[in-house]
Amino acid sequence: MVGSAEIWVEPFGDGAILHYYLRGDPTVSEADATARTMTDSPRGRRAADRLRRRHALRWKQNVWALKVELEEGRPPGSGEW
Repeated sequence: MVGSAEIWVEPFGDGAILHYYLRGDPTVSEADATARTMTDSPRGRRAADRLRRRHALRWKQNVWALKVELEEGRPPGSGEW
């Protein structure tokens, strides 16, 4: 995938909300950073949806793992760090 991403943190209560916005295009191959054109057909839209889901799931897994590590042993809503 080639493109750009925005990440920002919004303070909320005694914690934060992490926002993530990805703009990307699939690439020709893993080794080639040339953007690949997706056809505007049901098959092309399904392929784009699968790619979006795969990247979103990977992002969420990594962010939740970081959250668990950073908040280890901290009671929710306690304000303790």
